[in-house]
Amino acid sequence: MAKIKIRVSDMHCAACSSRVEKVLSEKEGVKQANVNLATLTASVDFDESIVSIEELLDTIIAAGYTPELEEEINKITFNVTGMT
Repeated sequence: MAKIKIRVSDMHCAACSSRVEKVLSEKEGVKQANVNLATLTASVDFDESIVSIEELLDTIIAAGYTPELEEEINKITFNVTGMT
């Protein structure tokens, strides 16, 4: 079992978050999906031997929303120079 947090853009109301939660919950291999409208995130517990992260993202896209993996949102890259 794996757990992933996905940022979901374009959700504007409770109906939007309910729709995303419903389509994720109905996906084979998903044990539980919780969507938080205030933080624009979906937390998904899933069996990675049945459903892939890409399939989860595609499910959100098919519902009309824009998914982003949390790790990609929080990733910061910078160069460090002058260390010897």
